[in-house]
Amino acid sequence: MSRILTLAARHLFDRGDSARLKKLSFDRADIDSALNIPYCGDGEGAHLLDIYRLKDGQGEKPLLICIHGGGLFSGYKEINRGFCDEFVRRDYDVVNLNYRRIPEVTLEQQLEDLLAALHWIEACAAEQRLNTRQVYLVGDSAGALLCCLTLGLHLNTKFQRTMALCPTKLHFCGVGLISVMLDTKRDDFMKFINSEIVSKHCAEERRRYLLDPQRIFDQGLWPPVFLFTSAEDQIRKDTLKLADKLRATERPFQLLDWPKGTDYRLGHVFAVQFPMYPESQRLIDAMTDYFQGGKE
Repeated sequence: MSRILTLAARHLFDRGDSARLKKLSFDRADIDSALNIPYCGDGEGAHLLDIYRLKDGQGEKPLLICIHGGGLFSGYKEINRGFCDEFVRRDYDVVNLNYRRIPEVTLEQQLEDLLAALHWIEACAAEQRLNTRQVYLVGDSAGALLCCLTLGLHLNTKFQRTMALCPTKLHFCGVGLISVMLDTKRDDFMKFINSEIVSKHCAEERRRYLLDPQRIFDQGLWPPVFLFTSAEDQIRKDTLKLADKLRATERPFQLLDWPKGTDYRLGHVFAVQFPMYPESQRLIDAMTDYFQGGKE
């Protein structure tokens, strides 16, 4: 039954995203796009990525890798395209990733997808003119969770050994997490995904990490973490919980927690859904300022 509910919810979420995108108009005349590049070569439709950069851009840019949200069961890279464009205009080259979704795969397999994409970036960096020495990860909601876990595979050696996955040598300089979905065992309207997160055969130590992701911050030299949530974010408590964890483990971070919007509803991942909002622009400016060592 949970599988049926997950697929039904995906249909509704994806249909809503498609309807919203049809109503929006993004001027991309200044941006070059290389679309739907396979990063595994297995013919899987979810194993694709896009590369965006400024037309006539000069010099080497920092690389920003974007992981879309969607509760782990829905979403696709195209819903983040307008959001990614804003980072391109702030002088980043951007890689926008797809990955397989539950219930067809588990969270563990999603991490395998993302790591495969990062290995592709590492292997093809020279050909694609991508900077592997200055890399930033940005994600929203479930994508923010996947950013944390992907970084954990590089920085937390215990987690890395537990998952038995080989990290890349990409140099991560920062991570931006918008309305992070920290808890993978949901006690809200998304309870239907709980039984789909890990397989019945998942080893116990792996299960503990995947069902309690904040444990990955217990070890490793983490880059600066930028956190954002708002009073109108329905899972705001997840971001505040992660902020408490980072504070307790003395990890470098900045938290922006905005009150209710005045002109627009600042709901869950509004900056990704509506990057043209003035508040979205402020948020993206604040994140890039933080990445560059500046202040809000």
